[in-house]
Amino acid sequence: KGLNNMANIVYVRQPYPKWDGEAILRTKNLIWDEPFLVLFWDDIIDNEVSAASQLVETYYRKNNPVIATIPVSDKEVSSYGIIEAKDSGLETFSVSKFLEKPKPTETLSRAWVIGKYVLTPDIFDYLEKAPHGKDGELRLADAFELMRREKDIYGHNIKGERFDTWSKIGFLKATVNYALKNEETKDEFFSYLSDIVNAKKTK
Repeated sequence: KGLNNMANIVYVRQPYPKWDGEAILRTKNLIWDEPFLVLFWDDIIDNEVSAASQLVETYYRKNNPVIATIPVSDKEVSSYGIIEAKDSGLETFSVSKFLEKPKPTETLSRAWVIGKYVLTPDIFDYLEKAPHGKDGELRLADAFELMRREKDIYGHNIKGERFDTWSKIGFLKATVNYALKNEETKDEFFSYLSDIVNAKKTK
């Protein structure tokens, strides 16, 4: 026990912003032949069962790559990557198409891809075959588009409240949410927030 239970953490730098596919490709020599999780930092899901656990459970049922999705409104569709399903209406569904920021009239799907996946090691082969954009940009979605022609890829609607920590307000909401759930901080922090709100009301 002791040191044997400690994680071995390795990091890889992406010196230039060449999108998610290029960043993932840089980890190829670390993954070997095992499935792995990809978790983007700017999406936090608050749920009793973590988003990662939900994806892993789905992977063990389907034994194929899994993409986390959440539903979006009509007006939000054109702001995000959307996936269409072969079998719509299911919590876990087989992916039929990837769309990058489509107009609401271009698809009936409202399944938005958030930055959480279980990937299989063959994703590196598809990343190496995928077309590069300007300035060497490489998108995971382009590799998925090649992969889906040869094997099943699944989307899974994630349960929980999502916080977009890419934005300042989203980061603040996440901070408040977790501070009010933490046994050590919740009472004092709630009192602090109440004092601020009450002070605003009296002005």
